[in-house]
Amino acid sequence: AVLAVAIVMPVALATTRRPHRSSDIAAVSVIVGFAIPGLVIALALAVLTLNTPVLKGLYQTSALLIIAYVIHFGSQALASTESAARAVPHALRESSRLLEPSPIRRFFHVDFPLMRPGLVAGGGLVMLSTLKELPATLLLSPIGFSTLTTEIWSSYEEGFYAASGLASLVLVAATGGGGSVAAVTDANLDIEAGSIVALLGPSGCGKTSLLRAIAGLEGPTAGTVSIGGTTVSSHGSGKRQWVNPEKRNVGMVFQDGALFP
Repeated sequence: AVLAVAIVMPVALATTRRPHRSSDIAAVSVIVGFAIPGLVIALALAVLTLNTPVLKGLYQTSALLIIAYVIHFGSQALASTESAARAVPHALRESSRLLEPSPIRRFFHVDFPLMRPGLVAGGGLVMLSTLKELPATLLLSPIGFSTLTTEIWSSYEEGFYAASGLASLVLVAATGGGGSVAAVTDANLDIEAGSIVALLGPSGCGKTSLLRAIAGLEGPTAGTVSIGGTTVSSHGSGKRQWVNPEKRNVGMVFQDGALFP
């Protein structure tokens, strides 16, 4: 997680402070890694290292596994790092240039303290994603190396369902699956018939959750969803209305595997 944040930080600083075609290309390259399935990345790295004499020693090492994690989950750190970079006021950075000639000292004394919360958030997202990643870990991890996800998989394959279930509960708790954090709050959306609307925002802001609530795949705990003048979901005032997904006439293309099937 720390390495992913450190690697994408120059890209984030370039895109937010000195936008250029090269920085945009670098940012897109980082984002593309998240769109490619982890299995494809792992197979590509395995084939590359096994067929390159100089790199053959990297196969099934921690270094290669970390490289796969950074390629696949670097975009999660990029979004948070870009937000952290924007949190540093431009006037403050200009004032620091007048007082300190060293860019490194300016970064650690001015930029880094203000960016720290965003950097921690980006590292946390990468850490949670690596906890749940299975294909890349199975293919590239060193012999004897295991994570919580691989322990769950091996226990299930060997028929130890009790141990697998207990480890699964730990994984859900570790990744926040059992929490009560609201995915979407104060959302007010009115779309006219025949219009095309795009939802934009960083990773984790609730775009997919909002679409799933409209489609009926998620049950909102509050608010109202109406399609074509018909209320399909309503919570509040002691009365609950609900229309099942198959009766809403809503189509949805899921992001997993949709970009690179």
